[in-house]
Order: sequence, then structure tokens, then C-alpha cells
Amino acid sequence: MSSVAIDNIKGTRHDSKRELLGQGIGNIIASFFGALFAAGSIPRSIANIKAGGRNKVSGAFCSLLILIIFVSLAPVIGKIPLSIFAAMVIYVGINLFDRPTLRLIKALHTPGKVRRDVFAILVVNIGVAIITVSVNLIWAVIIGLAISTVYFIIKMGTSVIRREYTADMVCSNKVRNRQQIAHLHENKSKIKVFELQGPIFFGSADRLAHILEAKMTDATYCVLDMKQITEIDSTGSNILVRLHKMFERQNKFLLISHIHANHSLWEFLEISGLKQEIPDDRFYLSTDLALEWAEDQLLDQLYEGSARRHYELGDLDVFEDFSTDELEKIEALLEKDIFKKDEMLIKEGDTDRDLYILTRGSVSVKMSLPFSSAERRLFTFDAGVVFGEMALLDGKPRSANVQAEEVSEVYRLSFSSFSNMLDQEPKIAAKLVKNIALVLSDRLRARSNELRFMVDY
Repeated sequence: MSSVAIDNIKGTRHDSKRELLGQGIGNIIASFFGALFAAGSIPRSIANIKAGGRNKVSGAFCSLLILIIFVSLAPVIGKIPLSIFAAMVIYVGINLFDRPTLRLIKALHTPGKVRRDVFAILVVNIGVAIITVSVNLIWAVIIGLAISTVYFIIKMGTSVIRREYTADMVCSNKVRNRQQIAHLHENKSKIKVFELQGPIFFGSADRLAHILEAKMTDATYCVLDMKQITEIDSTGSNILVRLHKMFERQNKFLLISHIHANHSLWEFLEISGLKQEIPDDRFYLSTDLALEWAEDQLLDQLYEGSARRHYELGDLDVFEDFSTDELEKIEALLEKDIFKKDEMLIKEGDTDRDLYILTRGSVSVKMSLPFSSAERRLFTFDAGVVFGEMALLDGKPRSANVQAEEVSEVYRLSFSSFSNMLDQEPKIAAKLVKNIALVLSDRLRARSNELRFMVDY
């Protein structure tokens, strides 16, 4: 404790094992001379610091000086009035007052949660001080640690939910058409995401279960974002299994993100039995993938499964308000392609400027990582959207790879055909560019709203 006090003053860090070994050896040697055992002393250490001592030599010199004084001047010291010693003790005691604790007393007028935390810290500090004076230091430390531990458990057990949101606030990185987005917004309350933090343990797990049960009354899909979960004990594991079974009986789904085979908690979840109770398809590498799955389930219900997977050109946002004659002229310029699963549509760095119209299937945009051979998925295009418009408009090389996630049907408008359209059918070309701009505007606005929500936290 004396070393910690000096560390706080000097901004250093002591070696506890070395200090204790040295003190123990010193006490053993002192016993051979009939000396009383001693320990580090905070008052002596602080007095040494204030006198200019900055290293261990000063401590040794202080000991030698005291020894010389007591050996040679003991009779003189005995004549010093006790009132002098009393004044010295009072002075040292005043200097030992913990200034941070005094600042906490001043902060008691702060309203809200901060005031409660300040009060709890003061109770521990003052309680330890009273027990130190009335009983002894060892019991004071033990009781102080016990109180602090109980308070920590209570505080951590209040709630592990950092924030919650519905699918309209933050959607997945799957790009969809306006009709799909409108349907998801109408059913936003059916998908709820809960970002968790800290440990899920006996002090917080049961409260988490009560909160989720209350908040999932109108929702169907519960996504637990466990990216910031540091620990799960057996109680926490059992609570998650209980939630999964309860939701299953209610035809609801519990999805868990950021817990995977390489996660530090994965092995414990297997040992605890959680992995045996919750299917593998309920665990996702990211919250984005979990959201995407939940959104797909909602859209499958709207479009009766695969019916939403195929679109006619007239159904697409990019051809909104086009007449039948205009659509026929556009269709004459398009080239139809079918891509197999995992087949590459666009390669990063390609210099073509074609526009792609996805009428069936889905494709993902992936970017190569600069310091590894791996790729990162940026987003996925669902049937009913266009992509490749950036190169069409600005003429720069492709910025990412585009790969088919399943068998996909794509109509391609080459840049040469688009240039001919500009010359021969400028009104149709202008309408197409306008609709592309509106699609891009919708995507940008959606991302802006998500960013605004995320920045709040």
C-alpha cells in the first residue's frame, strides 16, 4: 500500500514481488538482533518524498540517519515534549487526507446517475477509514474489497444492453429496391437488434432475459450483437438457451452475431451445451449477416418465397415512369447474361463502363484487403436493382469485385449503346440518368440516416 501511494505521487510502477521479498528478508535479519518487525509506512514514505527523496537510496539513508540519531541522541529525544510529537502526528495526518475523496464530497450535488456512483465510492472510502481506525488495516481492506465487489456486481447486473434498434434505423448491407425497402419499414418492429456489452453472468443474465421477453412481444426476430461481450458464465449460457427455446415455441427467432468458431468464447459455449441446443444457422459472423437473413425471411413471406426473385424490366426503379415504347427501345439495347454461383461479373480494376441490371438472384460487392489475400464483403445487391453505375457515369476503373451469390440473371447496357442513346434518344437517356440519380440518392440518404443514428452512440 505504501508503494502504491508513492506510485500515485511519482507516476511510477513498483515491483510488488521484489519489494515484499526485500521486506521479508529484512525482517528475518532484524529478528537476529532483537528488533521489532516493521513494514512500509505511508507517512514515512510521503515525508521522504517531500524532503526530496526520489529513489531507494534515500530510503536507506533515512534508515541510517534515524539509527544514528537514536543511538547518539536518545536522551535528548526523550526530553522532547509529547505536545511536539502530537503536533507532528496531526500535521502528518492532515497531509494524509485523500484529496480525490474530498473532491468526491464536493461532487455529491451532481444530479442523476453520477451522484449515485459518487455516493457509493464515498461509502467504501469512509467505511474503510473508520474500520482502519477502529479495528485494523487488514479487516478494513477485506471489508472494502467485499463492498466494492458487491457494488460492482450490482452495477454490472443492471443491464448489459448498450443500445437497441429496429431494422429501419440500421438495415443490412443488402441493397434492395424501393418496394422491398417500403415493406421492411412497414414491418420494422418485427426485427430488433440488441447490442450487448460486458459479461453475461449470474448478476446480469436473468435481467437480460426479462428485458428481452418484455421487448419482443411484437417482434419476430431478435438479433443479439455480442461483439462487445467479454465473458459468458454457465448462468448466461443457460439463459440464452432458455430464450432460444421460448422464442421457438412462439415461432420467433433468436440470432446471435459475432460469436463464431474462432471466437474466444466458442469453446466454452460448446462445453456448456449451448451449441448443442442452438442450431449453427442461428450464429452469424456479423450483425449485418443476421439482419440480412431476417430481412430475407420477411420478404419471403411478402412475395411467397422465390416469387420475389424475378423482375421484369418495367418493375425496376431505374425504369420508373418509362412508357412501353421507351422500354422496348431500351430492351433492344440490352444484352442478357446468366451467371453461375461464385462466377465473377466484374473484376476490380476493369476499365469497362457497362451498366448492370439484376432481374434475378443476388450478387456481392467485395473489396480486396491491402495487407492480406482476403476479401471483405461491402454489400450485396438483391434482384430488382442496378449496379455498375459509377463507372458508367465517371469513367473510372472498377473499384471492387462483383461476384454472383447464386444463379443470377443480368441485363447489361454497354457504354457504347448508352452513348448511342445519348445521341439518338436524348430524352430516354436523360430519364435513365435521372432515375439512376434517384436510386443513388435513396441509398445515400439511407446510409446518412444510419450514420446519424450510429454517431449518437
